[in-house]
Amino acid sequence: MSQLNNKILKAKIEGVKSDDLDLFKSSLIPFDATFEEYNPEEESIIIQFKNPIEKQHLDVLGNYTIKPITLESNEDNNQELRKRKSNLICDRIIVDDHDIIKFFMKTT
Repeated sequence: MSQLNNKILKAKIEGVKSDDLDLFKSSLIPFDATFEEYNPEEESIIIQFKNPIEKQHLDVLGNYTIKPITLESNEDNNQELRKRKSNLICDRIIVDDHDIIKFFMKTT
């Protein structure tokens, strides 16, 4: 899945000058974000979002370079929700390819 479709949980924003730091922190309030670290040499700030946000919504902050650090994970490992595509009848027990792979991974 591409980074464009994922929502950002943690980001590094470059181009924030130390004089504009307080103003930038106040502009993060609508995004429900917390300030974590400021690096004056790189003029970068690391922020953590309480709720995932899309990169396009961060473009309203200004002319800053936004680099995602942590993206929202859309993976769902819940086996009750997965769809069974193929069935094999093996000694009156119905199993699918996922169960076979799982069995062989446990035995090896």
